[in-house]
Amino acid sequence: MGWGVSQDRVGNGLATEIGFAMMRLAFDRLRLHRVYAQCRVENAASCRIMTKLGMRQEGVLRENVLARGEWWSSVQCAILSSEWSG
Repeated sequence: MGWGVSQDRVGNGLATEIGFAMMRLAFDRLRLHRVYAQCRVENAASCRIMTKLGMRQEGVLRENVLARGEWWSSVQCAILSSEWSG
């Protein structure tokens, strides 16, 4: 799962809304068992959103993404259908 918001819309809660909409789709409609998301370790805003969605951090994947000529580490968070309160 992921989200992106243009720079001029950051801070308006749109990414959180996107996340909740995706969770409702995943659990309420598609009946998935588990949803996970990853973000760059330095991306504190996305980490906060994952927490708001009820996701729990599972760990850090060290230097797992090569982007813009450098290796990035990712935080991975997940939630199970039994934890979703929608």
